[in-house]
Amino acid sequence: MSEWVLDVRAREGGAEVVLVNRFGTTRRAFIKLSYAAYLLPKKLGPQELAEAVMQHPQVLAASVEFWRAPPWYDVEVPVVKVLTESLRAVKEVAERAEELGVGQRINTYPHPLTQALWRAGLNPCSRVDPVKLKTVEDLSDPLYRPPPYRVVELSIKKRAGTFALRCNGESVQGELRDLATYSDVLAEAHILLYSGPLREVAREFPEVLKPPVKVCSGTSLVGVTGLVEWCRISWTPLRLLANATIGKVLTTVEGIEALRRRYLVPERPARVESFRPVSELVSADRGGIVLTPEPGVYFNVAQLDFNSLYPTIIAKYNISPETVGRPGCSSYFEVPEVGHRVCLDVRGVVPAVLEELVRRRQRIKEAMRRADGYFREVLDERQAALKWVLVASFGYLGYRNARFGKIEAYESVTALARYLLKKAVAVAEREGFKVLHAIVDSIFVTKEGAGEEDYVRLAEAVAEEVGISVKVEALYDWVVFPPTSRGTGAPTKYFGKLRGGGIKVKGIKAVSEAYPPVVRKAQQEAIEILARARTKEEFAEAVSQALKVIEGWMEKVLTGSIDPEDLIIKRRLRKVKYVSRQPHVIAAQAAGIKGGYVEYIMAVTPYPAGLGFHGYSRKYYLSALKKVLNEFKELAKHVK
Repeated sequence: MSEWVLDVRAREGGAEVVLVNRFGTTRRAFIKLSYAAYLLPKKLGPQELAEAVMQHPQVLAASVEFWRAPPWYDVEVPVVKVLTESLRAVKEVAERAEELGVGQRINTYPHPLTQALWRAGLNPCSRVDPVKLKTVEDLSDPLYRPPPYRVVELSIKKRAGTFALRCNGESVQGELRDLATYSDVLAEAHILLYSGPLREVAREFPEVLKPPVKVCSGTSLVGVTGLVEWCRISWTPLRLLANATIGKVLTTVEGIEALRRRYLVPERPARVESFRPVSELVSADRGGIVLTPEPGVYFNVAQLDFNSLYPTIIAKYNISPETVGRPGCSSYFEVPEVGHRVCLDVRGVVPAVLEELVRRRQRIKEAMRRADGYFREVLDERQAALKWVLVASFGYLGYRNARFGKIEAYESVTALARYLLKKAVAVAEREGFKVLHAIVDSIFVTKEGAGEEDYVRLAEAVAEEVGISVKVEALYDWVVFPPTSRGTGAPTKYFGKLRGGGIKVKGIKAVSEAYPPVVRKAQQEAIEILARARTKEEFAEAVSQALKVIEGWMEKVLTGSIDPEDLIIKRRLRKVKYVSRQPHVIAAQAAGIKGGYVEYIMAVTPYPAGLGFHGYSRKYYLSALKKVLNEFKELAKHVK
């Protein structure tokens, strides 16, 4: 009978594995594993260091291997590989060697448990041989059968004293004191997806801690399906990924590739940017290209997007810390604008990893076209999880503490992105299209009388010119680029009516939690009225109706007939200590909240929403609504 790994915990001499069969039954098994520490010899010779660490009672073996050293990985150096019985022994051996100055620990990423599972061939979210405890499915296949994990969702509202429980599509709500009634549901859960103060509630209801894996929905960027995808590509147990950053996932995958190649990666990479004139720094230190749009309403518009632009550039042009500026290469590519030279003789770690992730995501997206129902939802969550990693990959190239980063590599990517987007704009203009807006990896174009086929042909022409896949992301009956306070177009804000129905909104108040519901609802309702329009004449009439809707919300605020729930502002506390007395800080202090999110109502003295309703500042909420009103008044002046 097939079984899937649910969780793995390190133990002395190996690891405890929690397995799930297709009926949802769990069992625990023990697998022998060794945990590795890698030491770069210092005062002692490699063999002397290997013999010295063997004195530790939990060291199983110590051997000398030859690894490639940074920055170019063209020179081999001796490394002592130490295999131990436990994670504790790994730490003790490494710390002792560094304390005595005889060795430096390297390749601490991935986590030693992850490394051990990778060496043993036991992926922690895969289908395994129940006897050998080895993965028996193709991990390169992104269309795998979802593991039969039983997920229970628990929402805890401690202040209100209530909870909501969801399992197998069924939901229940109740008083928190009655949570023990559902202890059997919690006991049978494999994964608990929770929100609220779980540990605090566990003091009274310990059954909430029974599921082997617990994931806080408020801190994880992806759901359980996305975590499973991260687990499979990074060989890291779900439990360790529950609160992991995207950077940790990315660095782990890159770290596995470095291990495979025997590339030495120091704990604190020493990177010193070479001296360059100020003029050269200014030229290189720029982001992607942005063509600021003229504010207004535009009809018959298409949005063309590069597919995974930055990761694709990295993979296509072999951009990696050890390839940019590498000396002694026979084949180079020179980056436009900045002049950095990229070695093409060897495949870089970062492009090798990202090429596989881009290919994996593309396979999933292709399969989504044929899938429907539940499996399509699963595939969508998988591709979204990969998208998060791919989006982060570019930023980590320029992050100073990244193990696989380098500023010149980062500059090379942005320079190429600018170069390719300029070429895309030139192609569009050559083909008779007007470019309304261009930002990083998207361009908005229009052409009188153009249909969908015309825009598809343009995408194909751009793709052929730049050598990267381009798609028609959206077709709009109309698009609005709202003005800024200075009267210019806002480069990161727009909304438009999609050709097939619906509204796409980006960067405006209607989709931002920084604004209270009264502002978001007013703008959203106004946009929905605009969505009924298809022609310029209809749009002008719709703007008049939209203004009346916004004025209606202002009237509610003015007369006091507004629902208090629509006044609640949600802000995140990002610092431990605040010097300035900002409204959300005042409210958080009144509520005794020191971290996370605070919900409050703006008044003369802002106060926590949880303390009940005690009035509000009409001036503040009217001012916020007036900004929305003025934005829509401007639309009537800019119908193009």
